[in-house]
Amino acid sequence: MSPVRSPKKIRLDMPQAWLSSRGYVKLAVEGNIAAGKSTFLKLMSEEGGLKMCPEPVIDWTHIKLDKEVDQGAENNLLAKFYDNPKRWALTFQNYAIFSRVKNQPKLEFEDRGVYLCERSVFSDRLVFGRNGLKTNIMTPLEYSLYCKWHSFLTDNNSETDVDGFIYLRCSPEICMKRLEKRGREEEDSVPQDYLDQINDRHEEWFIKKLDLPENIRQKPTLVVDCSGDLINDLEQRRKTLKEVLDFAGLISKPKVSGC
Repeated sequence: MSPVRSPKKIRLDMPQAWLSSRGYVKLAVEGNIAAGKSTFLKLMSEEGGLKMCPEPVIDWTHIKLDKEVDQGAENNLLAKFYDNPKRWALTFQNYAIFSRVKNQPKLEFEDRGVYLCERSVFSDRLVFGRNGLKTNIMTPLEYSLYCKWHSFLTDNNSETDVDGFIYLRCSPEICMKRLEKRGREEEDSVPQDYLDQINDRHEEWFIKKLDLPENIRQKPTLVVDCSGDLINDLEQRRKTLKEVLDFAGLISKPKVSGC
């Protein structure tokens, strides 16, 4: 997606009550690198009043170094990973899941509304962790160690759970064009085949539903075509916002047991 340029405002009426057992609805927005997740969250927040939980990218690009080390040392872990994936894959994924858990919003029943979180602990493992194993930038031993760390941080952790997923579906070729346009320095070395791989992992999860844990398979998913221009296409933006609100409203309805 293009950078946000103060789009013409639209506003749909928010449902008056979100009746999930927790008092709020928490959705993970998943998708490829440069699929438009940050722009999507910003638009949904501005136009629909939905609340944002951005991905902690700043934690990966500006790590606070320990006082015992040289303060001028390299501290951009994301750049390190992109420059040398095989060396840094396990280190990056371990820190990514740590920072994601650390930055989870502490929501209470009173925090009513719809919360959109940019990615989740589940994509950490099912997309990026698995891709590390499948492409041999993580050894089987490294992947096994990562899975143990991931499980320790997330199993039975209600703060990392979500009510459903929104998959922003976009071709890896369009993602590459958007990545080049936004011009983040650490992404200069990201090749097209890496975006192809990450797209494949998302498709295996959300479209083919391959090798999914049962608790993930049962969670509802909304697939949104994100190949267009939500910033300048008012009608598409209105349609997408309504889809998201309807999806959240459906999830929030109380489950009625059969007789």
